[in-house]
Amino acid sequence: MPETRSVEAEIDRLYRAARFDGVRLLRALPEFAWTLLSQRRLSTAVNPHAQSATLLPVKRRVGEFLQVLALAVRARTIVEYGTSLGVSTLYLAQAARRVGGHVYSAEIVPEKCRAARESLRATGLVPFATVFEGDALVTLQQVSCGVDFVLLDGWKRDYEKIIALLLPHLLPGCVIYADNVNFSETRSYTASMTSAVSPFTSVLMFRGKGLLSVFHGAS
Repeated sequence: MPETRSVEAEIDRLYRAARFDGVRLLRALPEFAWTLLSQRRLSTAVNPHAQSATLLPVKRRVGEFLQVLALAVRARTIVEYGTSLGVSTLYLAQAARRVGGHVYSAEIVPEKCRAARESLRATGLVPFATVFEGDALVTLQQVSCGVDFVLLDGWKRDYEKIIALLLPHLLPGCVIYADNVNFSETRSYTASMTSAVSPFTSVLMFRGKGLLSVFHGAS
């Protein structure tokens, strides 16, 4: 399908839309409070579907960094956990196009999957990115080739599970960037990735909000 918008223009459009995320979250507070009070379970009230109206994109500097990093390592198989509306997907797909690679992105919210696919169509990046709809722990099982780049930006408490799922497919030198590791739900993930016996070398970035890791290979 021919490109109808430049990648840069589409990313700008999505960032403009994301400026209203605060308003969307405020509108969702009554429903969140009711769910929490009626079911008395925080895990039920706080879930990806409860945030379906918010874009929650990576920061622009993070997206640009990821694109340059994917180009630097010439990543041919890129896995993204947490598409949202596709800002980071566009950054990564643009890198994939330049090196003949492909992005496999997982998102559980159907509306966000449709929006991300539309952005890929509008920018002519469909041949370089696939958006899987559904539970990432199920859909990412379709990725059976060697993986050399991973972005974690979905449900924080599942970061460890996603890496465990992908571990048999990670190539030596695979780069993994986990966003929002300042969230309490990622403490276990950060501890495991920075452990002395971990097969990864890791460093905190962006004032402790991101964790960049490199896979050494299976021991």
